[in-house]
Amino acid sequence: MRGRLWGTAMMTIVLSISTIFSTSSTYAEETRTIYDESIYEVFVDRYFNATNGNDYEVDTQNPAAFAGGDFIGMRDKMDYIVDLGFTTVAIGSVFSTETYDGSRITSYETIERHFGTAQELQQLIDTFKERHIRTMMDWRLNHVSSNHEWAIEHPEWVSEEQDGSITWDYTNEAFIVALTEAVQNMQSTYNAGAIRFTQMEDVPADVVSTLIATIREQTEDVQIVITSEKDVDADAVIRIGDIEQWGTMFQITGQSTAMLPQLIAPQTPATIAAVDTLETERITYKAAEQNAFPPTRIKVAMGALLTMPTVPLMTYGTEISMNGHDATTSHQIQNFKVEEEIIGYIQDVQKIRNQSAALRTGDFELLTNKDGFIVFKRWNNEEQWIVAINNTSETQRVQIPIDEIGDDKQLSGLFEKDIVRQDEDGYYSVVIDREIVELYQVKDDEGFNIAYMIMMALVYIIFLAFIWALLRRGKKRS
Repeated sequence: MRGRLWGTAMMTIVLSISTIFSTSSTYAEETRTIYDESIYEVFVDRYFNATNGNDYEVDTQNPAAFAGGDFIGMRDKMDYIVDLGFTTVAIGSVFSTETYDGSRITSYETIERHFGTAQELQQLIDTFKERHIRTMMDWRLNHVSSNHEWAIEHPEWVSEEQDGSITWDYTNEAFIVALTEAVQNMQSTYNAGAIRFTQMEDVPADVVSTLIATIREQTEDVQIVITSEKDVDADAVIRIGDIEQWGTMFQITGQSTAMLPQLIAPQTPATIAAVDTLETERITYKAAEQNAFPPTRIKVAMGALLTMPTVPLMTYGTEISMNGHDATTSHQIQNFKVEEEIIGYIQDVQKIRNQSAALRTGDFELLTNKDGFIVFKRWNNEEQWIVAINNTSETQRVQIPIDEIGDDKQLSGLFEKDIVRQDEDGYYSVVIDREIVELYQVKDDEGFNIAYMIMMALVYIIFLAFIWALLRRGKKRS
């Protein structure tokens, strides 16, 4: 009984300390901009199969077949995404499709039966919203199935057909009216928090603008993502060329970072940053091919993306080092039983990011950028951060002058727990071990934290007393 009481006391103090020094993983939903978001991209079919009621000809052994994932499964495993700290979930296309990845949709109105019902989709979106998470749905504007219901009913709407895929005739007014109405009906029904337009390279900008305006009329705070450069009212754009550069930069150590200023330059629409997509080789594969350790590569990459002035996106499975170089190998069923160090790391960085407006939307200044060693400052009127990214194979050091940080400050490292103070020459000397990302919170130099030291000493004393009580109890029994 005494051992149990000591154990309870010990746990109470530890939890109290963790509460004092921890931060919440979510933040207020008001006035969220695209830069406040971090995106988790997933295939509904590959996430989690919660019910066999919609398992039509499911074959988990065939990489090209439906695997059984559904809307209910996403809702059941929602806490997994919440705990990772992502604020937007990109679930792809939800329309009827011949393929699990939505690349051969056959309707702009009917929901894919393998995924579930319209009601289940609505419940998923609403439940995500209750957790302050946006649901991003895809609108595939071209290269749909030749069996699309509109292509069958209105062959004059088709511009070209090749290998079972069609492109639409965007000079046909009747088609544009029908598409606009479908977009309006879908958004007014489900009220998705974000929409992504895909396969839009050959779609006229004025048509895309009409579709975006239609969506915004239904949902005022909706966020729009495009996948091709268009002069339209979009919030963010995905550039495959940029993603290839991000992936190259972090797949091994010592890569050139000369392109970094261009990748993070302020732009409208905002830039979405990722090291891979569901259509490219995974960073795990690229790293392993060059004999690098994938978990370390992923941690460095995500630490960078989650603190840079971009909109970070991560493909599902990255947090468990999912491997693959094409659809058959990289579109695996999500494994929730893997205890991966990366998961905890992403959770920690996301907690900090979601609590810090400066890390999401604050000003940015690049202080050092040389062959994998990157140091930058992020700040607003309330807080200031120094982020050091050592993507090299050696320990790196940088001296930051007073005029960049201020006089009589201290830099508190959140992961390595080091504290950097101003030296006699007026510099803050930051030393970073190889292949890590460290976030330094800039504070007034308060000297030693007496309260913290007392608290830790108290924990130590109680721990020793607990061990003493156990030993004494053991002696009495003997």
